[in-house]
Amino acid sequence: MAKRSDRQGGDPYTVGYRKPPIATQFKKGCSGNPSGRPRRSRNVRTILKEILNRKITVRDCYGERKIATQEAMLLKFLENALKGDPRALKTIVSLWERYGDDPASTIDPTALPPDDQQLIKDFFAQQTADEARRRLEESDESGSS
Repeated sequence: MAKRSDRQGGDPYTVGYRKPPIATQFKKGCSGNPSGRPRRSRNVRTILKEILNRKITVRDCYGERKIATQEAMLLKFLENALKGDPRALKTIVSLWERYGDDPASTIDPTALPPDDQQLIKDFFAQQTADEARRRLEESDESGSS
């Protein structure tokens, strides 16, 4: 083993197992990994989030305005659906089914006045009767053919 007297105080220092040379030891107050892990690593999720939240300028009937990319995409889907694109229509409807149902906007039928409750019951009874009548007519037509 090598002995060194480079240490302050002149004490000999033995280099060996778990005793690195003084010149290669970490300095006091300094980390062994000064760069470390980056503070915010950018993965696909964070990049996509940044892109969809980025503001872009669009022109519509109100003039030019800045909206999020995500909102612009939904507006384009709606525009295409209104023009008759079945895929865009299916996408808009599925998005509405997934995100559009707001429990705060639904009405509790028991909170309605009794007259309104009776009106709703009559409406559904009429719809059920009409549906049954239509099915019966369809089965008669297919049976007589």
